[in-house]
Order: sequence, then C-alpha cells, then structure tokens
Amino acid sequence: MSLIQSYSYLFDSLPGAGSKSSTSIFANNTSLLGDYSMIQSGAYKKLLTAYYKQQDSEDSETSKTDTDKKTAASTTEKAKLLETKTTADSLKTAADALNSSSLYRATGKDEDGKTVYNTDKIKDAVKGYVSAYNSYIDASSGVDSTTVLSKALSVVKATASNKGLLSDVGITIGKDNKLVLDEEKLSKASVSTLSSLFKGSSSYGGTVATKASETARLANSAAYTGSNASSYTYSGNYSVMGSTNNMLDEIL
Repeated sequence: MSLIQSYSYLFDSLPGAGSKSSTSIFANNTSLLGDYSMIQSGAYKKLLTAYYKQQDSEDSETSKTDTDKKTAASTTEKAKLLETKTTADSLKTAADALNSSSLYRATGKDEDGKTVYNTDKIKDAVKGYVSAYNSYIDASSGVDSTTVLSKALSVVKATASNKGLLSDVGITIGKDNKLVLDEEKLSKASVSTLSSLFKGSSSYGGTVATKASETARLANSAAYTGSNASSYTYSGNYSVMGSTNNMLDEIL
C-alpha cells in the first residue's frame, strides 16, 4: 500500500469518517477490528507521523518561497535606488556644466560686429543636461522611497515652473515628464536666456543641481539602510507636466 493510499485509508477508516454518525471501534465490524489491530501494531502512529512530517515540509517550502520573494524584492529595490543615485550624480554634473561662467563668455565678434559665443560647446552642454535629466526621471520614478521621490518631484515642479524660458531655448516637456530638445531652436536661442536659466545657485539649473545632489545622498542611504517606504495612496494625477502614471505623479 502506497503512502497516499495509507493516508486515505487512515482517515477514511476513522470512526465517523464519511458518515454523520459515529461508530464505536469495538463494534462488531471486521474493518474496525482491522483498524484496532493497526493501532496495536503502531501502524496508525507511523502513518500520522509521516503525514504531519510532509505537511511541515510543505509549510516550510511555502515559508522559504515567501522569504525568497521578499529578498528578491529587496534586492531589486536596492538596485533601483543605486541606479537613481548614479543618474542623480550625472544630472548634477550636467547642471553644474551649464552653470559655468566660462560657457557664456564671448569668444569674439563676427564680421557684422555681433558678439560670438562658443555655441557648439553650449549646445553640447544642453544636450548633456537633457539626456541626464531624462535618465534621472526614468530611474527615480521607479523607486519606492518617499524621500527620494519627494526630491525628484521637486525637480519636476521646478522644470514645470520654468517651461516658458525652457521653451525659448528649445527645451519642451514631453511624455512622462521627460524633456525634448529642438536643436535647431537651441542654435538660435539667446545666450542671455540660457545664462539666466542655468547660471547661479538660485537659477533653475542651480535648483536642479541641489535637488539632484540631495537625491543621490538619500537614494544611497535608502539603498543601504532599507529605510525606504514601500507603498503609496494614489489620490490623483500631478498633471502640470503632462499625463503619466509613474510614481512621481502619485505623490501629493
């Protein structure tokens, strides 16, 4: 008889099994006398021991699976936080590059007497900023840390507040809060407008640099302390920069 068959026999043959009324084990019944014989020989005890051992094993496997899932989730969140730190550092570097006074220094005058600037260098700096910004938005919107998301949201709001000037230099706000660069419009943009946007600690670029630095610090801390939160209450879209359902839009 297999173990499964034994389990079935064991529980089906117990007094009252499959019936609304109980039957005494000492009744004049051949099957029940056989059960009594199994009890005397210790067979029932062995079957019960084997059955509950298997149940304990299954419970243990379930617990192990749950633990593995939690560990995997923790590892994934840590990777996201570290990626956010990296992109935040890159964004600060890009914003700092646009904050350099030398970037807006005249290099001479053209044949018409107009002031000339190193427009290629300015253009490369702006392109680098847009790329770093979009990577930062991608990474930070995927984490579960409220403190990190709060800083990222501050960057998003600062960008929204300056969308008019940004548009003047060829930078618009597109899908999922990311920036879109019109290089042709950038080439014709006023250097003074670019300077007012990105130069100085209180400028748009200075604000972004500060928030990016804070994001990097907080993301690194959350990655190694596990202090980040894990859930949010969705209370409406933050639509000032377009329609998207990422985590940045779920914070009030």
